[in-house]
Amino acid sequence: MFFNECHLHRPGRVFSTFCTFMFLMCSLSQADRVDQYVFSVEFVQEINSLAQTWEAGHNFPISMTYEELGFLLDLSEPPANRSIYRSNHSESEASGSDDSFTVTDIPQSFDARVHWAHCPDIGKVYDQGACPSSYAFAVAPAFSDRRCIQSNGQQSEPMSIDYLLSCCHSCKFNDTTRECGAGQAITAWWFLHKRGVVSGGEYGSSKGCQPLSFPPCHRVFSSEGASCTDQKKPQLHCHTRCTNVDYDIPYSQDRHRAMIQYFVATKEDSIKLEILNHGPVTAQITTYEDFLHYKSGVYKHTAGERFPHQHTLKLIGWGVENDTPYWLLINSWGKSWGDEGTFKILRGAAECNLEYYVTAARPKRY
Repeated sequence: MFFNECHLHRPGRVFSTFCTFMFLMCSLSQADRVDQYVFSVEFVQEINSLAQTWEAGHNFPISMTYEELGFLLDLSEPPANRSIYRSNHSESEASGSDDSFTVTDIPQSFDARVHWAHCPDIGKVYDQGACPSSYAFAVAPAFSDRRCIQSNGQQSEPMSIDYLLSCCHSCKFNDTTRECGAGQAITAWWFLHKRGVVSGGEYGSSKGCQPLSFPPCHRVFSSEGASCTDQKKPQLHCHTRCTNVDYDIPYSQDRHRAMIQYFVATKEDSIKLEILNHGPVTAQITTYEDFLHYKSGVYKHTAGERFPHQHTLKLIGWGVENDTPYWLLINSWGKSWGDEGTFKILRGAAECNLEYYVTAARPKRY
């Protein structure tokens, strides 16, 4: 709050220097807190003593550092006023001309993985490694899912996360570097509308034109791969050719576009109908220290401080567990985090601001 006030009032040089100093001191304090307490046994015990609808566990080693945490969470803030975006991005309502389902058709529970079993990648859990660009790890897979659903399984190839990361310079808040960085899902959907995206599977795969160019890393107890401690943020390069030499389709013929991007209306039924009619969407949430330790149940912020980071996930369904309504989402921290990479969060109360930042686009029909 203090830094925000300093920034908004744009004080004189002396006071500005003081503000900068205080901001750095606050940042160091938060880093010390992460190193000393957030990943500790005591903090997990504190959460479980307070939480009523969910259970915490040790997803991360107690030696995890604030720098490594920066590989997980986008360093971004949501827009302070949605109207800033509404001038450029439309907002969907509960139904459309091509929708098959209406409010009366909404089931009590829904899981896109089960409903569209012919599109098995809906349930795929990615690991963003040392790349804090969760927006790309949510938007590209959600777009892949929607193409598969719209084509009744005929277009099931994954869309390239790597291409979206590397070539959408406007997606990132800081586009002056080639490193992974924070961004907004709505801008990534806009890029799919304006420029499109090529196909591409996960790291090490032979799927598509541009597979992911960097590996996952070992940050949780049972995950595989190189340690995140030894990693640096990936260097990104926008290629206008297929990096997979075994892929038969030319780059120029492998571009897939979306129709107009939009915010999904914040009403609960609007979000449900968007998923029910068109497939998974993306949701941006405010993150707190206790979220890092989610294992099971329906998450509700319980303990710990708010991070300045926002995180984007793929929203695939909803339901009720022990009389508690929830949204069902897929994270991008690997299958060793949470409930095999998925988690449930309280539905209908804008928990962590989820219902305010749900975005999507529909695949262009060819």
